[in-house]
Amino acid sequence: MRYAIFSTVIFAGLLAQAIYADAAEVRVITNGHTLGIGASFEATISVDTQGENLNAFEGAVRFPSDLLTPLEVREGSSIVNFWIERPRASTTGNIRFSGITPGGFAGRGTLFSVIFRTSRSGNGAIDVIDSRILRGDEDGIQARVVSVGAQVAVSSAITTIESVPYEEDTDPPEPFTPAITRDQSLLGGKYVLIFATQDKKSGIDRYEVCEGDIRHCVAAESPYVLHYQNLGRNIFIKAIDRAGNERLAKLPLLMHLLWPQALILIGILGAFVWMLFGSFRRP
Repeated sequence: MRYAIFSTVIFAGLLAQAIYADAAEVRVITNGHTLGIGASFEATISVDTQGENLNAFEGAVRFPSDLLTPLEVREGSSIVNFWIERPRASTTGNIRFSGITPGGFAGRGTLFSVIFRTSRSGNGAIDVIDSRILRGDEDGIQARVVSVGAQVAVSSAITTIESVPYEEDTDPPEPFTPAITRDQSLLGGKYVLIFATQDKKSGIDRYEVCEGDIRHCVAAESPYVLHYQNLGRNIFIKAIDRAGNERLAKLPLLMHLLWPQALILIGILGAFVWMLFGSFRRP
């Protein structure tokens, strides 16, 4: 919630000139079988753009929290490249999400999937609500969305416990390039660190930011307000997937100094080298 204002501003900007276009379909896909109590299963949230090129997706997955317990969210195979609000397992009955695919996506693809475990017998539905999807053109036209949910049936007469397929992940997240920016209208005008990457197997578990010393890192989400606002330290960003694999990105000091600061530093170094070179040339 600490970056709710930032997320709202980004999506509000994309929706500023929205009008309705052709329908896109958001569907919840499960195996459709009756489950036993304590069984785990995967519900995939997919999108069919119906031939349109779409680049922004927002909504919430609604489920009966008294019937189902979410264990984890998997977004390793997502068509979304940058999450404004990353979907996370929650017992409140709603899993919110908001993300962007730069350049857009056309066709059928997966937004993410949720691993649920049944907790009692009964019937319920998993739906996607409050959906908003934007076309990937310069006008940011909002597409009309049709949501198709999935029914879940749980019976105490079934004793077989279903398991979710496990895929071994030994690969680190994909390489990424962080950046530093500042906007006077956001987050008090402070310098913030922007970063994002993907992991196509197990998905990103968390990020860590280290300012100055790679041995001292803190859990972080993008955008991250830098502690040292003078930008005088090296910055390291760790992306860690759910299998524990790690990708490290680094912003060296000269890469994120402001141009005036960088020019001054280069000038000082140049003068030092000139004086040093001149001292060797003196008879």
